[in-house]
Amino acid sequence: MDDNTNIASFKIILDGFREDSDAKAVGVAVGATIQKLANALNLASLVGVTISYNYQLALNSVDRGFETSMELSPSSGDVIGVAMTVGVLRDGKNCAYIVFHAPYLEGILEPNSEDWLIALGIIAHECAHVSNLAALNKCFPGMLLTHRCKNIHDQLRINCWMAVIEEYCATRLSVVFDERQIDRLKDTFIKQAENLYDYVKDETFHYQMHRDVDLTLDKVYSAIASTLTLAAYYLGACAGMSVNFREGNEETFPSFEWLLPFIERLDFACDGIFERYGHWEGVDEMEVISDILDSIAVHLGVTVRETPKGIHVGINSF
Repeated sequence: MDDNTNIASFKIILDGFREDSDAKAVGVAVGATIQKLANALNLASLVGVTISYNYQLALNSVDRGFETSMELSPSSGDVIGVAMTVGVLRDGKNCAYIVFHAPYLEGILEPNSEDWLIALGIIAHECAHVSNLAALNKCFPGMLLTHRCKNIHDQLRINCWMAVIEEYCATRLSVVFDERQIDRLKDTFIKQAENLYDYVKDETFHYQMHRDVDLTLDKVYSAIASTLTLAAYYLGACAGMSVNFREGNEETFPSFEWLLPFIERLDFACDGIFERYGHWEGVDEMEVISDILDSIAVHLGVTVRETPKGIHVGINSF
């Protein structure tokens, strides 16, 4: 490795390739790409990369450096997981490890092709996550791996702001490497946003029959958090390209007009957080995102109130 202080020595594991020559070529190309990205991103905490055709097995094989019951699994549904940046411990230090699903990086061997741009965008996005983890660990030492939530509401709030700010910052930092992704990110967000109201309506109706508060709270909050996270991808891409997120969407956004004031709040909050990237002084700066989560839940009939004895959840069908 060179003398760039934004990156240290890291290993690359290649798995499942038919030919050793193909594996070596991909490894060299990905390694060189990461080296170049280190000129713009802080990758000093990156300790390793796996490029595998067996994505789930590769995720299972990551040495986390600490005991955990939480398994790593790729996202599915409308958003298919093709790579993941994992927080790990090495010699007591917070570090990062990237796992790539190999088929999506094959284009890295075809410079300037469409597949090359896709592969470059994936690599850049994950490297931006490495930078994000370093920034969060610097400002909140140990929190990402050791924080214990006081209740399910606290856990849902933390999970939300972490996912939102991770994807907003990663996309804002990396969209320049594949600007075409903005349309795909917009379409994915719109699909989720259009379904949110009816989904929550169904879940609050089902609650009247099964009366399982924790189940309903988890499903409703997770659906809202997923919507905010997909919005964060799109908002981050727009910010990275200096585009107003409403621009050109006059016909599609009215289908979820009720949600737009909350997305405006999210856009403002994420932009403010990004402006202080790596210099955050307290978790309360991030919790403005969780407050938006709560506000949407209240709008949809689910209220959570903290009490000395725990949390009180009100669920109204509509």
